[in-house]
Amino acid sequence: MPSDENYAQPGADPGVETGREEIQEVPEDPDIVPVGERPRRKRAWIRKPYPVVVWSLALVLIGVQVLLELRGSEAILWAVENLGQDREKIWEGELWRLFTCNFIHGGRTHLLFNLLALVLFGKAVERWLGRPRFFFSYFFFTLMGSLSYQAFARDGIGIGASGAVCGLIGVFLAGRLGRKEDDHLALGLRFYIWILLTCILLWGESLLWELSGLSIADSAHFGGLFSGVLAALYFFSRPGNPEQGIIDRRRAVGATACLVVLCLGGYSIGRPFMDWSWHLWRSGAALERGDEASAASSRDRARELGGDQAALKFIIHEALADNRLGEAMMYWEQEPLEDIEGQLAAGFRLYDALYFERGYCREVELLLERLVALTDEAMETEGSNRSLLNQAAWFRALLGKELDLALVFAREALALNPRDRAVMNTLGWVHHRRDEVELARKYLTAAVGRGDDIGGFDLLGVLGLRPPTDSGSNLLYLALAYSEWHQLDEARKIIALLGRNDYADRMLMGHEVRLYNELRETLNSQ
Repeated sequence: MPSDENYAQPGADPGVETGREEIQEVPEDPDIVPVGERPRRKRAWIRKPYPVVVWSLALVLIGVQVLLELRGSEAILWAVENLGQDREKIWEGELWRLFTCNFIHGGRTHLLFNLLALVLFGKAVERWLGRPRFFFSYFFFTLMGSLSYQAFARDGIGIGASGAVCGLIGVFLAGRLGRKEDDHLALGLRFYIWILLTCILLWGESLLWELSGLSIADSAHFGGLFSGVLAALYFFSRPGNPEQGIIDRRRAVGATACLVVLCLGGYSIGRPFMDWSWHLWRSGAALERGDEASAASSRDRARELGGDQAALKFIIHEALADNRLGEAMMYWEQEPLEDIEGQLAAGFRLYDALYFERGYCREVELLLERLVALTDEAMETEGSNRSLLNQAAWFRALLGKELDLALVFAREALALNPRDRAVMNTLGWVHHRRDEVELARKYLTAAVGRGDDIGGFDLLGVLGLRPPTDSGSNLLYLALAYSEWHQLDEARKIIALLGRNDYADRMLMGHEVRLYNELRETLNSQ
């Protein structure tokens, strides 16, 4: 094992704590020692070296989260949008996001898990490596996690210190479970079993968060984990000695790490030619330059690599771009997605953009009728599920047609998941369009977490892993219902609540923003 005394005493195993010292208590005159007595020993007050870097990083992470929460949800959203790992922004040159994303977290639970791992594993790793090497390693793991996310992720903005923390776990497992052979770290079967179990646990954690409605950057976790193993092989290896015929494995591991960083960075940032989202980004950049031919070529390549997922993202991007809604609708009609549910999702985003631009008009009504037909076709070919049942009911409620059938679909969807707030909102709106005020009030208020609890025990809610249930759209439709029931004071309270809830206001879709503004103007005028 390593002989460098900065991270371990000579001959000591990294898995053994060497910082606990014993201090010998001796008489004032060293020449006079009482007969029959031995000097007493007592332990030091603190372990040395003290993990200063670990606690400093923990305090910084806590301080950033506290500061953002004190400044409100607007500050949190600003930090995510401007400091998080937005892959397209990094392709545009904002490389600092590879490191700043480490300090932003998606909530207290996210931060708590990362802090626990940082303290549990970081203290031992800092004592093994020493403060300067630990500090450098932490940000090296951050970089490797971010580059892995940049190379293999597809959507969303990456945030959190998970990549760096997983790197510390990699160092800990290698140092604790490896064995020393000729002053080098050797990884045996026990290490590989534990690294496999760690990967399984990371997948399990990812599944838990996915159930709570959040996406997880698995690529960043695994990028950090294996970079930690690489760092352990580097630091826990003795420098070579050509005169004695000892191979310089430390230099070989260092060269390998540099090569991995250069290759991963060059691919993920410079030219990720196998990534359909990069080709879509290039298509958008070409459109901004006015190069239609290059844009079409990049778009076709993205569709070839990403299939329906790439096509859906392209339609959403075009629908939101200035003066591109017509092109998006033409693409949706002429080159439909193979998955009919994906075609439905794309059609709804077109409805959202069209309603926001023109309000309720004949074109919007025709599009809704097409979406109703697509939903019925999907249920015939693929069978009924909660999502399709909810959409079939919702589109009919928006049209105000076939409301009896919409009620059947909404009830079936709620039976499949009694805690689904979106389905509660749909069922409430169907009852509202049927002029069933009491039932509409029951389900619309339940959809924003204010009515009777009609579901079972919510484990994720108790653990704090479920996102807030007061979504902006559910609040908006409750306010619309109160307005049409001529309960204007209740409607004003809901609109005021929606206005104060910055998160909900920011998360409204385009057509909902138009409805919100129209309703607010109507209430203010009365």
